[in-house]
Amino acid sequence: MRISRSIAGLVLSLATCIPLQSYECSLLQNPDATALISFLAGRQPAESDPCIDEAFEALNKLLPTAVLSDNQVTVLIRFLSHRRQPSPAEQKSFLIHQSQPYPAVTSLFLLGTKAARPLIAVLAEPERPQFRENAVQAWTLIYRDHPKEGVRALAQAAASESDTQKANNLRDAAALVAHKCPIDMQQECETELSR
Repeated sequence: MRISRSIAGLVLSLATCIPLQSYECSLLQNPDATALISFLAGRQPAESDPCIDEAFEALNKLLPTAVLSDNQVTVLIRFLSHRRQPSPAEQKSFLIHQSQPYPAVTSLFLLGTKAARPLIAVLAEPERPQFRENAVQAWTLIYRDHPKEGVRALAQAAASESDTQKANNLRDAAALVAHKCPIDMQQECETELSR
């Protein structure tokens, strides 16, 4: 009995010495967009890391007023397939989270057309299905108020691309975006594909 109490006491004292994940993320308190993106640049998108989720949550509050370079936007694009971790309430099914499960999609949406050029470069490349689906979703959200223009931009990028595979990828992306156009604009979006 004494041995088990000693072991329990040792485990408890060791546990209090291990820094909690939220403590590790405390560096993210009140940073600017550049600091958050620098933080993300040092992380791997595939990591199951609550600090990544915290960084995106803080960053998305700063957008779209932040001015980002194409390189900074590219860092965000790397995380398109990163799915945020469910909150404790979600894990217990007490709460259904209403926000986008892929925080980088939200970031690109908030940046709007400022994210278009780096996103076109990604849509031209063959990628994993979830990554590509999220890139198309981000594009669709960016052009949600002008879907025809979104289809046109991708179709024009495909027409000006000399690499056949990249051009095909851009045409496929344009077709997916056209398919998501509102019903009353579907014909106009389809017309943009054939120009």
